[in-house]
Amino acid sequence: MQHQRYYPTFVLSLALMVTMLGLFPQQAAATTDADDASYIPLSISKTFELDEETLIGSYHVTVTFEDTCFEAAAKSGACCTAASSKTGGCTIDNIVVEDIPNETLVILDVTTTQGTYDGEIWLVGDLEEGESASLWIDFQVVEQGLYVNVACIVDFYYGAMAKAGKYYDCAYTEFLIVDRQIPDFVPERSPGGITDRGPRFAADLEAGKEVAVDGNTATYTITVENLGPSSTAKVQATDHLPDCLEFDSSDADRGSYNPDTWIWDIGALKVGETATLTITATITDACTGTVTNTVSVSRSSLPDPGNFFNLFDEGNSAANNSASASFDAGSGRVLAGAAFELGRNYPNPFNPTTIVPFAMAEASHVSIRVYDLLGREVKVLVDGEMAAGVHEVVFEANNLPTGVYLIRMQAAGIVQTQRVTLMK
Repeated sequence: MQHQRYYPTFVLSLALMVTMLGLFPQQAAATTDADDASYIPLSISKTFELDEETLIGSYHVTVTFEDTCFEAAAKSGACCTAASSKTGGCTIDNIVVEDIPNETLVILDVTTTQGTYDGEIWLVGDLEEGESASLWIDFQVVEQGLYVNVACIVDFYYGAMAKAGKYYDCAYTEFLIVDRQIPDFVPERSPGGITDRGPRFAADLEAGKEVAVDGNTATYTITVENLGPSSTAKVQATDHLPDCLEFDSSDADRGSYNPDTWIWDIGALKVGETATLTITATITDACTGTVTNTVSVSRSSLPDPGNFFNLFDEGNSAANNSASASFDAGSGRVLAGAAFELGRNYPNPFNPTTIVPFAMAEASHVSIRVYDLLGREVKVLVDGEMAAGVHEVVFEANNLPTGVYLIRMQAAGIVQTQRVTLMK
């Protein structure tokens, strides 16, 4: 995010005139009913960020009960002194903040450290001395113009003193958008002021994946394309290599890939843009049969029209947000000295399918079942006669909740178990 602030001369002049006319809320602390000289260490501040490419931004509002005990006691006899018993102690109660974003901004998401925000009023609640509370309002700019936003403390109670007048303390930010390409649609708004995000205000991210094998090396080519209708930011894709592959290197034309977290941080994608990542890995002897690897778009700052996942939600499951590539690793090894072996599933963690390999030294009746951590059977993968050799079965968990499961294989009186993790 790049910070953008604009202070044109005419804007400052206009703000000064409006303030002189008494039409703009004052930012200085107002007086209280108790005494014009009373000191209440409650303040509000506001900053913002704006991404130049996507015109997606965020307001950050902070209300602070300053840790100025001795100064407060000297001025009002209120905090951490004998006067505390008379004023109600070191707590400011029922703090209320008013923040009404410009009606042409599209509100994407709202987050608070405490209290609730309804699009206009933030019910902060109580703060003890030294505490603060924060509100983040994420937005999208859809029209050119000047955006001035004011956040004001409009109500609270501090011992025997309550705020007087409409505003106690205010903070504001402003920025100007001119000569910029703006989306040619206006998203619908809900009656409560929070945007009703519809399919016109979205970014359809499509994932693609191919694999090429050269000897013992597999090279994956992964793409993520923004099909529109809007640009988006903070895009991430997740590509967890199968356990039988050893990561060698990666190369991204945008962003970076972390092999420890399996996350590709792409960043912003304009409409029509495509980002590409290549991953090279060594095929080990543990790879048998068909090796499948899946990439999934796991994050974006705009909802996807196929799923409407919330801002920064990693639960996206739109149909074109995932892509798989497979190669044949051969028949694998025939086990020696063991009746059978249950291999490690891949990928793991997985969503919603994973491949479970197993090998038989001789033909036998095989039972492979899945249990939850309470011991309840949730899936039967194999139950029948199996020939000698290397096999694999697909575990589909579409109807199961996120969690850890046990895959249990039994044959010839011998049991082996593997733990797997489903992450939706």
